[in-house]
Amino acid sequence: MTACRACLMGPARQAHSIPALQPPPARPAAWWQSSSLSRATGICLAGLVVTAQLPPPAVASVLHASEVLQQRAQALEELAARYQARSAAPQLRYQEESVPQRLARLQQLTAEGSAAAAAGNYAAALAAYDSVVKQFPDFATTEYARLSRALLLYQLGRTSDAILQLEDLEVALRGYSEVHAALAAVLYTERPALLDQAETQWEIAMEFNPKFSDPSWVAANKHWPPRLMTALDRFLNLK
Repeated sequence: MTACRACLMGPARQAHSIPALQPPPARPAAWWQSSSLSRATGICLAGLVVTAQLPPPAVASVLHASEVLQQRAQALEELAARYQARSAAPQLRYQEESVPQRLARLQQLTAEGSAAAAAGNYAAALAAYDSVVKQFPDFATTEYARLSRALLLYQLGRTSDAILQLEDLEVALRGYSEVHAALAAVLYTERPALLDQAETQWEIAMEFNPKFSDPSWVAANKHWPPRLMTALDRFLNLK
């Protein structure tokens, strides 16, 4: 005849019999059941296995730890149920537009930049042209937005950035007289050691459009910012 578990434990341990572990209610499969909850259940079962060899205080400690782990797993389950999985990051709006829509918005940003510059709001104008450059890098007209951005950078005191961008444009738009004239004026004013390079850029500009030697024409037709007009005046008058 097989002895019962209570008999094997002896009279001293019968008073500390282990309560039956109630199975958790059925729940749909989810990520938390395969991680926190399953580990907690495994620890509980392992605790029940070793309780037969532990003194009563240790048995109580194991059962308490198992109960705490189950409570934490349940809390994680409830917390996870409040949140839905993140969806894929949405595409930027301008990447979903058709070509006519993008052209219309390009024209709108360009008009905003021109209006802001005419009103003397050079920071807003720079932001508008910067948006054109970033959002429409594959459009040919973006090169002219880069030029406007470079001139505005110079107006706002970012001289090194302006020179770097003008030098890049001198390669991309070689033969475009406005780039050469602007670069000549800025180099003459800001980089005296590059006087020869400034003179070379000016000679190229004059070959394509000698009207840049007339400041009034530049102001009326190219609308250069005040600081660049001052640099042009210094170059023309050898100041």
